[in-house]
Amino acid sequence: MGARPTSIFRFPAFIALCALLAAGRTPASEHPEVWSEVRSPHFIVVGDAGDKKERHIAQQFEQLRAAFHSSFPAFRVDLGQPIVIITVKNEEQMKEWLPPDWAAKSYLHPSGVYISTPERDFVVFRMDPAGEDPYHTLCHEYAHALLHLNFRVLPPWLNEGLAEYLGNCSVGEKEVRVGQIDRNHLRTLAENQLLPLAELFHAQQDSVYYNEENHASLFYAESWVFVHYLVLDPQASAQKLLVKFLAAWQESGDQVEAAKKAFGDTERLDLLMRTYIRQPNLSITQVPAVLESTADAYPERNLSPAEMLVLRGDFYIRLEQSQQGRDILAQASQMEPTLAAAHEAMGFYYYQQKNYDAAIKEAGEAIRLHGPGFQAYFLYGASLLENHSFSPESLQAAQDSLEEAVRRNPAYAPAYFRLSLLYAQNQKKPTEAIAAARRATELEPGSTSYVLNLGDLLVSNFRDSEARVLAENVLRTARTPLEQKSAREILIRIHEHELQGKAKSQ
Repeated sequence: MGARPTSIFRFPAFIALCALLAAGRTPASEHPEVWSEVRSPHFIVVGDAGDKKERHIAQQFEQLRAAFHSSFPAFRVDLGQPIVIITVKNEEQMKEWLPPDWAAKSYLHPSGVYISTPERDFVVFRMDPAGEDPYHTLCHEYAHALLHLNFRVLPPWLNEGLAEYLGNCSVGEKEVRVGQIDRNHLRTLAENQLLPLAELFHAQQDSVYYNEENHASLFYAESWVFVHYLVLDPQASAQKLLVKFLAAWQESGDQVEAAKKAFGDTERLDLLMRTYIRQPNLSITQVPAVLESTADAYPERNLSPAEMLVLRGDFYIRLEQSQQGRDILAQASQMEPTLAAAHEAMGFYYYQQKNYDAAIKEAGEAIRLHGPGFQAYFLYGASLLENHSFSPESLQAAQDSLEEAVRRNPAYAPAYFRLSLLYAQNQKKPTEAIAAARRATELEPGSTSYVLNLGDLLVSNFRDSEARVLAENVLRTARTPLEQKSAREILIRIHEHELQGKAKSQ
């Protein structure tokens, strides 16, 4: 549906969930679990610990979001829809949501996991956290999701360094402490010779230094402390070194060149870094958590058993456990045939399976039942297009549905992307096509496919100078051969336009 890349911050797709949950049953009990849902402005918290605890969790995540926004006011901090947070009481309940290898001795048992998919972000969160910093992973991965909202691509050291910097935080009653000291990273830095910053700037995802599986590596430690220095060192902050680097990086796409422009002599910076690390007390910052509303104002309701099955089924489907998720959704529909959310989730299942006729039917039923969300409208319109239903009536129905999706959720990039494709088929709507494509890139700058689509529409409408800027930027920072090929094709078309213009002038 969407195009958000997940290689950086998505946890691996879960495999073979336990048979009890695959069958959609919960353990027998004299006191059945009652799951409640609390909705804050940017999060949906679901749990069975009692609404006061869910409210507290929602408020803490709102504080975290507010602190991230205060730390980097120019950054966007809102995804296209609320993040779903599933709270569980303990490790035993965590196993119900996570794969069987959770029980393996070699498997890390975090207190919470952040899982990002193109359509929805989930958190699974233990209420009895264990360990020195139980929620570091959540904050780190949440930071990655926010960075993706603001940059198409970042150098690996900055991507991981910012995520580690923001990940080391704690939430208080009235403020959030950001940039807390990571003792493990300091230990790693003390026990190893620092990489020259020039080498750090050259590191790519295939570098020997960069290991996504080992967050305790020297690469992560040095990336963290360098970002810590850039943000919190008084001189570095006064000189706006990080801002200068980001501006130079956005302009050139070459991090080595951007580093020279922003930082100057990297050998001198190496010496400053060694001195910075040896300080007895590194700085941290306390960020006031300004909230849009208090926890008492968050609406709360109990979920029916069928609604809880829908949540589980949707969770599994989006993690590529499609058959198990479908079976659970079928049970939910049997329990509550008029539950719009079940039809919407089943529509996504069929969309994922490329069974567009069935997706259209399920999404249409969700709309008929007056489902409160926007995704049923998106699914209906996108499935009509994918089904190659190009009759005037079908195209109009797809347009109406996608326009309703963006009316209900103006921050959902995939709907704008689909609208741009649809408008492009109508020769009377080139301006609307470009505007929709541009909006998709603004909402999801990390999606190269959205950027290339905009470039294609620009060059098709002879707006070559704008198309050239986009294509050259993609070419400089391309992550795959396909991205390089697509960007070069746009540049070739621009060159052909130039040759045609010269021929006409002669």
